[in-house]
Order: sequence, then structure tokens, then C-alpha cells
Amino acid sequence: MDNREALREKILSCHAMKDVHISSLVVLNEYAKIHRLKKGEHLFHDRDTVENIYFVTKGHVSLYKLNYDGSKKVMFVYGAREMLNEVILQNWTASISAEAMGDAEVIYFPQEIFLQVMEADFVFTKAVMDSMAKKIRRLYRQLKNTTGSLRGDRRIAAKLWKLSLDHGCPTKEGVRIDLELSVTYLADMLGAKRETVSRQLKLLLEEGLIIQKNGYFTVVDQDKIKEYFARP
Repeated sequence: MDNREALREKILSCHAMKDVHISSLVVLNEYAKIHRLKKGEHLFHDRDTVENIYFVTKGHVSLYKLNYDGSKKVMFVYGAREMLNEVILQNWTASISAEAMGDAEVIYFPQEIFLQVMEADFVFTKAVMDSMAKKIRRLYRQLKNTTGSLRGDRRIAAKLWKLSLDHGCPTKEGVRIDLELSVTYLADMLGAKRETVSRQLKLLLEEGLIIQKNGYFTVVDQDKIKEYFARP
């Protein structure tokens, strides 16, 4: 059985739980469980019946849809403290697939219990709504970047810049994106062909905007790469 005190600390570390009422915390702590994932393992698939609410506590989990040809379109990548599947609160089947990008850990709660806590704790409910609003805003940005308003290399620059903000780790060379990110996976994020992304990455490498080494990308200067994709 998971140690309840350790679970309590994991719950409080999640963004949506920061201001949760003590009575809500007691209930969530009672029902919380931990699930550990290996790289490539799925937490759930699109159209699965999912009865739990998940938060990432370690590693990274990607949320993706399958295109008509079976290729992936990665919508989000979430790291520790992030909520994965607010949409399941509608009591529908999952509308997206969740896959571990490496070894990962999630904490989860039964949907029914989670909703009961939301009903009794407005501050907590607002935090869940804020998490959903953040996803919607990110979807707006993604829609803008997939409608031809940005050239391919600038789309890649914009994506790497955002990943460096969300998952960046400062190094001597710049901001290293703390995700093992292959060209194929980056293409999945952009909804583009691998060959096209590989060719356009060379432009960013030649400009000295990024470094690609051992499966990881480093953004040399976040301001410069932002200027690159924001040019008129």
C-alpha cells in the first residue's frame, strides 16, 4: 500500500491542489493511488472508458490523436504537477490517448470522488477550470500554427521555444529541453512529415539557434529564437 503521507505530499505538489481545502485534501488523500509507467506505455487510449482523474508526478506524458493515416498528432506534453484528463469529468469516453515519453509516474483519483470534492470546494473547482482554460489557450495557439500562417521552420522554432519554456533546464549552452525528443516525435507534434522537419531543422541549426545532441534539443537563446519565428 502506498504511504499516505508520501501521497499527501504528491497531491499538494500538483498545480490544481495548491490551495485545496484541508477537508478536500483528507478525502483525496484517502482515495489517491500511484501508477508507474514505462516508456511507450499507455495510460489510456482514445475512446477508452476512463474512470479516474490523473496527475503527472514524475516524468512526461504526451497526449495525442491519430490521424487518418495512423500517424500521431501530439497535442500536449505534460510533466510533473500537471493534470491530464479534465475532459473525463463530462463522463464521456476518453477523447485522446496518453502515452509515457519515458519512465513516468501518475497519481490518480476515482472520478466520482473527485467530483464530490469539486462540489464542496470552490477554490479547488476554480483551479481545475483554470487548468482546462490553459489547455484551451494552448489549442488556440496550435490552431494558429497549423493553418499556414507560419513557415515550416518558424513553426518548428515556435514549438521548440515553447517546449524550452515548459520543460527547459538552463545549461552553459542554453536552455536544454528536458525531453528525449526524436525528429519523428517532433514531426508528430507538428503534424508534419519527418523528412520535412529534418530538412527544416537544419536551417535552425545553421542559424545557431538550436543544438541537437544525444536525442535532446537545446535552445541557445530563447529571445533570438522567438525573434526568428515572430518575424513579419
